[in-house]
Amino acid sequence: MSTFSAENRKDVGECIKSSISSMESLFSAEHMEASERMTGRRRSGATLRQQPRLQLVDVDGVLRWRYRDVEAGPSGRRSLRAIAATAMGDVVVDLPLKPLNRNQVLAAMQSLDDSLTPSRGLRVIHEGQLVKAPEIEHPAKVLLFIHGTFSKGEALYDELKSTEDGHKFLHWAHEHYDHVLFFDHPTLAVSPILNAVELSTLLAGRCSSIDIIAHSRGGIVAAWAAKGMKLPLGIVCTLGSPLDGTSLASPYRLRDTLDYFANVAAACKLATGALGAVPFAGPLFAATAGLMSVLQTVLYASAKTPLIDAGIAIVPGLAAQSRVDNNPERIALQDDRTAAHVSGTFIGVTANFSPQHIDEPIWQFWKRWQRLPWSVANKVTDAIFESANDLVVDCDSAKKFCGAPAAATQIFDFGDTHLVHHCNYLTQSRTLDFVKTHLTDRHAAAGRT
Repeated sequence: MSTFSAENRKDVGECIKSSISSMESLFSAEHMEASERMTGRRRSGATLRQQPRLQLVDVDGVLRWRYRDVEAGPSGRRSLRAIAATAMGDVVVDLPLKPLNRNQVLAAMQSLDDSLTPSRGLRVIHEGQLVKAPEIEHPAKVLLFIHGTFSKGEALYDELKSTEDGHKFLHWAHEHYDHVLFFDHPTLAVSPILNAVELSTLLAGRCSSIDIIAHSRGGIVAAWAAKGMKLPLGIVCTLGSPLDGTSLASPYRLRDTLDYFANVAAACKLATGALGAVPFAGPLFAATAGLMSVLQTVLYASAKTPLIDAGIAIVPGLAAQSRVDNNPERIALQDDRTAAHVSGTFIGVTANFSPQHIDEPIWQFWKRWQRLPWSVANKVTDAIFESANDLVVDCDSAKKFCGAPAAATQIFDFGDTHLVHHCNYLTQSRTLDFVKTHLTDRHAAAGRT
């Protein structure tokens, strides 16, 4: 039996439909696809698949994505069937998909990136909005914000604007830097290394110094910029960044991870505490629904064939974050032989989040994901997070920068908390105080040289 109320399900369903309204290339109420055609003509008894659909189902308080098809059989009658194993539960939302063949996946991934991050390049604050940054005409002092997966510069700016301390921090930044910039970039179809190359192209030779504040995957972009792009970096501050990968990006957990994110989004939408104060639900719903649409070819097949690894592999922006031993980007980034050549000074912020009211219906998913073993292909079982985490990123991963574990003075760890999590670091006064102190100290030291 569901632990969500009918009103909760309605609110979540409406939020999802609103969040995907611009994704016309992935979802269509009118689209019909003919499949399993015989060469030249349809034989008697052939099946015509119509209107593949994506559903979010509430199963005892835990949300699960499910694919379903409407089929027309030999008699012409339609029936609803599940492509993957379907759990009983209440349908929260039912979305008609545009079917994709394998040749369309990359274009669809790029389209999803365009929906999630519609603006690209360097942007500045102008009259309360982010707009395209003008050319940097002389060597300048720059403070640069880099967003994370599924996100955009406005997400970080909105966090800062939401508190008085955030407004004060932005005012201080504009007084102490020539430019306060936001770097908007694709996070799914492009790997963090290529994001860093683009960033270097935009800034190289134009700045006397660059301090960075990077959230989540943005910290990996910053790390690659520090490792090989020869930019004049000062402080590189990462907020909940999966520098050594995240457990959520393991290939064999792909579908479960997208379910997990849907539940996190629902908590953002329905919670009344700290999590509910973050306007993160819409973008996260859009991202997970969009990925389920883009990856339908792989995930349909994975019910019968071992293609699940391909799901992560064809999403370079996620593959780079996979916390597995054979992830080449993780290995290269954490190669301690090159740690001495990294530019900039790393500082980081992390937290071990745990909900305060764990028995509330919206936290059923959290209890299950934390405690329930996961069965994987090689018969090994483990929890999705094996240690402390901020709801998305393992805490120990957020403390390891380019092969060099951080000193205690370089990390601000909120510890066990029900108030601080992956989506609200910039709303915390202690985060801003920590960052500002390090930035101020660096400016003072630079002034003495």
